[in-house]
Amino acid sequence: MKLSIDYFKRVMNLSPSLLVRAAMNEQICLELSWFSNIRDFINCFDDTNPQQHRLNSSPILNATSLSEHCSSSLILSNIQKHFTASWKSAIRTSRKLAFYHTIKDTFNWEPYLDHANTYNDRRSTAKIRCSSHKLNIEAGRYANVPLERRKCQFCESNKIADVIEDEDHALHVCPIGNQVRAQLMSKLHNLDARLNLAETFQRKETSSDLTGIKLSSNDIREIKLKTRAIHNIYSLILSFKKAVSKSV
Repeated sequence: MKLSIDYFKRVMNLSPSLLVRAAMNEQICLELSWFSNIRDFINCFDDTNPQQHRLNSSPILNATSLSEHCSSSLILSNIQKHFTASWKSAIRTSRKLAFYHTIKDTFNWEPYLDHANTYNDRRSTAKIRCSSHKLNIEAGRYANVPLERRKCQFCESNKIADVIEDEDHALHVCPIGNQVRAQLMSKLHNLDARLNLAETFQRKETSSDLTGIKLSSNDIREIKLKTRAIHNIYSLILSFKKAVSKSV
């Protein structure tokens, strides 16, 4: 969108005798979709733009005023703020995102997306974090199973416990992942790291534009270990579910 607005401003600054400017004038006079979309975007997100262009009877003069006073950088910033506010509202109010809300409250790039060892490690971590998985807490939602009946099949079949299979149980409690967690803890011991597998990984420094995250070698190693553990535990759970479904 920023490129489109910058292009609009650049063309409107050209001589009317040039073909590209003549084509833009046609867009404006005929209210074609490209120009009308740009105009609506500017009016919506450039909150400092004076409104003189709306007071003139000439569409060309209105568009000229619009191009002279709008700021593509301000518009981009306002779009980002609007999206971030909508995102925060969604994770606060959505029942599906209840777990996500407990581990993430800042809209920014997560380091595990860059530093997970494999695609599968990254995918499994993202699935668990965003509740886009096959644990019963989520699978039961789509099967209209009451919350209290979305039990952990492994714990139930082994008569270990009668608990709901949610993200925290799967990652930190369910015995199916005991060996994976034990191996992880032995490797994390030297890093002085916590077992919280699905946490928002701690970042050392983040700039205002959500880039430039600086991590130490230990931070990166912790991310690699935790995302691998998440994938391994989730894979064990899926394999168990598959075996149970075949035996029914």
